[in-house]
Amino acid sequence: MISFSVSLPVMFYMEGAQWSAFVAHCWSSPTLVRNVFCSGISFYVYDELATMTVNAVNIFFQKNKFTFFYWLAIYTIRPAMTCAVMSPHR
Repeated sequence: MISFSVSLPVMFYMEGAQWSAFVAHCWSSPTLVRNVFCSGISFYVYDELATMTVNAVNIFFQKNKFTFFYWLAIYTIRPAMTCAVMSPHR
């Protein structure tokens, strides 16, 4: 809610001149209203699931920070280095 409140003045400053055209288009096109609503709901659900996932995973990784960074180094950095070294097209 805070970010929405802060971004409203910016939105009206940047796009305020086109606000009446947007409202008129919303009244003439129910598909636009449905798509905007579905986009907002899907973003909200995605954000809630991402927050729940981070909270669930964070409990594990706070106890095992060293293990997490060790795993990250082995499985993400090492293959990239191996591919660069073993590439036949140098």
